[in-house]
Amino acid sequence: MGDRMGVAARSETGQRLVGMVFLGGLALTIAATWVLFWGAPEPHFFFDLDIYRNSLKAATDSGADTYAALPYPPFAFLVLWWLNWVPPVLADQLWTAASLTLLIGIAFVLAARAMESVGQDWKADRWGLVIRGVANAILLIISMPAVSQLNLGQLSLFVLALGFFDVAGLLPTRFQGVLVGLAGAIKLTPLVFVLYFLVTGRVRQALVALGSFVGFTLLTWLVFPSASFQFWTHVGGSSQFGDSTRADNLSIRSALARISPSLGEQTWLWLLLGVGVMIAALWHARRHYQRGELMESVLVVGAAATVVAPIAWPHYLLWLPMAAIWMVLSGRPIVRWLGAGLYFVYSMVYGLVASPLNSPGLAVATVDLLTLLPMVIGVCGLPRRAPVAGPVAE
Repeated sequence: MGDRMGVAARSETGQRLVGMVFLGGLALTIAATWVLFWGAPEPHFFFDLDIYRNSLKAATDSGADTYAALPYPPFAFLVLWWLNWVPPVLADQLWTAASLTLLIGIAFVLAARAMESVGQDWKADRWGLVIRGVANAILLIISMPAVSQLNLGQLSLFVLALGFFDVAGLLPTRFQGVLVGLAGAIKLTPLVFVLYFLVTGRVRQALVALGSFVGFTLLTWLVFPSASFQFWTHVGGSSQFGDSTRADNLSIRSALARISPSLGEQTWLWLLLGVGVMIAALWHARRHYQRGELMESVLVVGAAATVVAPIAWPHYLLWLPMAAIWMVLSGRPIVRWLGAGLYFVYSMVYGLVASPLNSPGLAVATVDLLTLLPMVIGVCGLPRRAPVAGPVAE
């Protein structure tokens, strides 16, 4: 008995030391981010945050074209309204701090759910949770989609986090769906999780999500009637989609256009591929959910949905490093290697390797791989989880 207690104490001490080292690494990562943005004489310019500030001016002008200023549902104006009252540099810092906090929160949810998936109690193994959660957080923060998010000051991470925390089961059952509806009122894409709730047999959550979305949207009509009218009568017609062949647009539509401009003009082909990918993703999500693989079901839908819209900027694809991290944490050895490879493709290192390529065809292929992999995940699903071994008799 004494030997066992001594081994357990040494193991806990070792975990604590490793955890402290990892926490130091996370602190250095956050500090490096802060120095990059505010360490120079001139503070960093957050392109999208500047767009949000300008769009708020349009929202207060009854004659302004708010849809052209910001093609988001007008509830986004309510979310962003505080930017009017906070000095720009302070607002940028608060925004970045909130973004980093959400990334850390997502990382710890992945860690806790992964420990549960392999039969470990994260509540009893707090340092095990800290080590996994902090490692996940560092990997997420330095991934290509998160770097794009932080660099631009994008709203997408907040929308993703709302939907993810909801479908990952963080809310009590009676409130599940509320955050999906709220996220959909800010940007429409998270409403795909209404379909996800339906195909996984959770009709109540789907109805709550729809009710939440309608409620927040009606609230916006009361506050911004002109902006609401403009959005809901022009949705889908934004000129901000721009050149469909842009290398940083990672949607299926743009991938087709990069292969051949004539393919990009075939709306039916893009719709056929997009709808096909989402139907397959929802089918696999249902299968994962029925096997008790909640996180796989969520990540399949999230990953596939990133590329089916007409536009998919790099920061939209945070679902892919999330899926990669999940595979590394919860999969069999071969699945862990696949997860590591998936993470590499959505890392900053991949971009550095691909950018010097001299062959135009090869350069396009490296970009389109970023679009292809979410489609593959949607069509094939994520690897089936290994069964958890039962307790060993002593």
